[in-house]
Amino acid sequence: MGNELEVRGNYQVSTDVQELIESARGYAEESKASNTRRAYRGQWERFVSFCEEKGAQALPASPETVAVYAAFLADKGRKVATIEQSIAAIASAHEAAGQEAPTRSSAVKIVMKGIRRKLTVSPKRKQAITRDILGALLSPLGDTPRDLRDRALVLVGFAGAFRRSELVAVKVEDIQEHDRGILIRLPRSKTDQEGQGQLKALFYALEASLCPVRALRQWTKAAGISSGFIFQSITKGGKVTGRGLDPGDVARVIHRLQKKTGLENFDFSGHSLRAGFVTQANKDGKTDRSIARQTGHKSSKMLDVYNREEDIFKDNAGNGLL
Repeated sequence: MGNELEVRGNYQVSTDVQELIESARGYAEESKASNTRRAYRGQWERFVSFCEEKGAQALPASPETVAVYAAFLADKGRKVATIEQSIAAIASAHEAAGQEAPTRSSAVKIVMKGIRRKLTVSPKRKQAITRDILGALLSPLGDTPRDLRDRALVLVGFAGAFRRSELVAVKVEDIQEHDRGILIRLPRSKTDQEGQGQLKALFYALEASLCPVRALRQWTKAAGISSGFIFQSITKGGKVTGRGLDPGDVARVIHRLQKKTGLENFDFSGHSLRAGFVTQANKDGKTDRSIARQTGHKSSKMLDVYNREEDIFKDNAGNGLL
């Protein structure tokens, strides 16, 4: 067995070593979220194809090959974030195979610095859905299965400051009743890759129409959901399918509500609910620590990107000058 050879990325290894490489790659992949693993696999496959086309070695790759590939992606109009993900995928594949990552070389770092300088632009952030907008979005909803689901989805997403992937992954088994509302346990989130879990508290609202707890109960009771995914797809005929939603469905629900309410001029996305929670909590004078407890952010610095626009109006010398 040890005498047999296999070629992988133009790098010859014995099959017993190959097994160790595959094992190491498996453990390395498990250290990352499933979405990240899928993205890395795709980026690595594209890099291997590039190397095959150019007659270059993919594993181990030279720093010059990686630098040229980064420049190739930039010339193709790829975003900086995409190029950085490609570089990270190449590094991950090398490390999993026991090879030194060529991405650490000065050649790659210099090229990436130039790419960032040339291509980086200030990201256009989607607008936040704050409390007043939330009420307006939900105002036309009635008692159809789709309306009940959409109301619960939006209110729970806002009140729990959920990421889209977290929101659609919530199951009945993750919910615990409490005298002040409900607790939702996230088995794993973006900032909790070790799977320790995070608890989110959803409180009863003073206004019934904006209460996430009541909305969630109304939806699950009407849909007869007693196990599995809380938020499920619905056929055109109004039948609940039992299948969970996709993260992209959160934005589709919001955009559908925008059309119903005439709020199409607002630039909302699925992330607008989470951003709205942070923005509204900041407006209401909540502390960064209490906000981070709900959002799951590891530090208050991560909240600055949400708070910046609101904070600039606080204690500003321009207030009252004119």
